[in-house]
Amino acid sequence: MNPRHTSSDGVVTRRDDPHTVVAALPGAYKPTILDLTGWPCDERLKGQLADAVEALSGSNGVWKSAASARGNLAKTKRFARWCGQAGIRDLRELTPERWNSFVLSLAAGGASGSTQHRELVTIKQVFRKYPHRLHPDLPKHLNRRMPKREKAHVQPYSLETFNRILKAARAAVNAEYKRIHPNLALLRKRTSGELSHQDQTRADALCEVLTHGAPLSRATRDALGIRVAFQKALGVNSARAMLFVSPEGAVAIAVLIACLEGTNFTPINERKVPSAAPGLGVSEDLRSVEDEKRRRHTHPYDSHAIPKNARRVLSKIIEITQPGRDYLSARGLPGSDRLIVYWPAMEALDSVPFVGLTYNSLKKDRLKWWPDKEEALTFTRIRKTVRVLIDKTPQGHTRSTWSTDYVQATEEERERLMIQAVEEGLWAVVKNAENHLKMRFERAMTATQTDTAIGGCADWENHPVTGQPCGDDFLLCLQCTNAFATPRHLPRLIELRHQLEAIASTDGPDWTDFRAMAYGCLIALLDDRSIITSDEYARAERAITGADASEVHLLLNGKYS
Repeated sequence: MNPRHTSSDGVVTRRDDPHTVVAALPGAYKPTILDLTGWPCDERLKGQLADAVEALSGSNGVWKSAASARGNLAKTKRFARWCGQAGIRDLRELTPERWNSFVLSLAAGGASGSTQHRELVTIKQVFRKYPHRLHPDLPKHLNRRMPKREKAHVQPYSLETFNRILKAARAAVNAEYKRIHPNLALLRKRTSGELSHQDQTRADALCEVLTHGAPLSRATRDALGIRVAFQKALGVNSARAMLFVSPEGAVAIAVLIACLEGTNFTPINERKVPSAAPGLGVSEDLRSVEDEKRRRHTHPYDSHAIPKNARRVLSKIIEITQPGRDYLSARGLPGSDRLIVYWPAMEALDSVPFVGLTYNSLKKDRLKWWPDKEEALTFTRIRKTVRVLIDKTPQGHTRSTWSTDYVQATEEERERLMIQAVEEGLWAVVKNAENHLKMRFERAMTATQTDTAIGGCADWENHPVTGQPCGDDFLLCLQCTNAFATPRHLPRLIELRHQLEAIASTDGPDWTDFRAMAYGCLIALLDDRSIITSDEYARAERAITGADASEVHLLLNGKYS
């Protein structure tokens, strides 16, 4: 496959090599190649893991983005390496004792509780795709409590630090604009017949660089004022800098947008050129952007207008990144619709502009314009600063999420609320989710008038604790003695499991202790093979409908009260 061939998002294919998976995933402008070929484990195990990777990637799996697929593949490779060292050649050879050894090896390697948690979540996702290939005694051991994931409370920057970052990013973007804009303005007049001989010569030289990505002759270099240190030098980098954004400039663009909009890194990095609409009485066009939230199974796109203070900046950004898009478009290369396009410094004539930033490019030591070498560049902190200290609005989140994960995340507020919670007895530490599972599995129950969102209820009007009509969150059904599930409820319960696992796999703020408790209860019910057989589980999983997925998504996102 041509590595630059594109296909529809979510499409997963296999190469001739059975150990290579090719997935067209959001977040990548070309197919993501997930290669297991050189993994240090038995070929049989490698094939099983490749099958699982294929099933987990794309629109039908929980690894829905290029970043999550690559990250989870790395975790799976570490598991494969351990298996190779332990002499495990097939998933069926992974006994409960060997699984425990793997879990202990993570701790022995010095991994934090959060790291262990993420590693185990990924490997369990791999296992659950092919439960029939597991050792028969292993599933019930997978329900055991995992290492506690430490909740990360990211602190906002101080207002002083934030303002320095904003000022520095704005200055860096303006420097890119001042370097590129005059050359673009000259190019636009190239065919007007209004230019002097000298300007016409320079405009023609710039057109050559725009078309070919480099000066092709000494005459072009002379017209552009490029002096080279030795005769065979081409002056490629100097020429490209006249029309294309630099890597540091691209990072400054992303940081400036984050400071002005309060948007996370990934939506900015993957953003397409915003659309324009008539100005509606203002001097500038109103531009709107569409950011993707992949954890949503339905309605995954948030569309919002660019803030007024960012519109003029955005117009400059679109102008100076347009040459990169034009170059890609002229060659039929992907990425010509993306906002952040730049050309790294390299002399190679056959190189092309880059689309989107890598995490390595965000390291502060690589950024000459970064104003505070004591502070790391963290987009999460920028977003939290904007949301908590500047806008004080829950854009892109429910008010509950904004209150819990943004406002409460400041040290002072969190301490106050913790004291309040203890005094009022609102929260308790849960040590074992399995002990809190109260929903029972009933094969004989057939009446549908008792159905709730994810099961059935024996007495909706009499809550077992309050004696009043039930008003609990649907996830609390798993911990209620009135609740039961029947075989007809299994597809929706399994879909709930999938969506909770998708949320957990992102390791983001939507994964809360409350949802972790519900997930623990859910897997204790669904993975109990004494009441739900493997065949029954597999049939129910195949029976999941789009309506089930949509309903669970709406429930998890607070659409119903």
